Amino acid sequence: MFRSGPRRVLEDYGHSVVAENGDGTSGMASERDQSPDLVFMDLQMPGCDGLSALKALRGDPPVVVLTVFEDASDLEAEMEAGASGYVLKNTDPGELVEMLKTVA
Repeated sequence: MFRSGPRRVLEDYGHSVVAENGDGTSGMASERDQSPDLVFMDLQMPGCDGLSALKALRGDPPVVVLTVFEDASDLEAEMEAGASGYVLKNTDPGELVEMLKTVA
């Protein structure tokens, strides 16, 4: 349910979603197999957590983090780990799409 919402928003705005994963380990495998233009991921994942996945991806392709946390230290850690940007979970769908387009 939580992955299908962003997928629907992106597809409704005409973007393709090449993979959807439930944990960081399979997400990194999909990134290697699919070579997406952008990775959009939640930090709270089972298996490999978001910060570990960010460090492994090293910003190539750009990574936008979906988060509920607005704490500056958390956001700074995400950016230092390789995130190109972040989106709060309560962001308007149109703003989400614009943010992803800007980063891509």
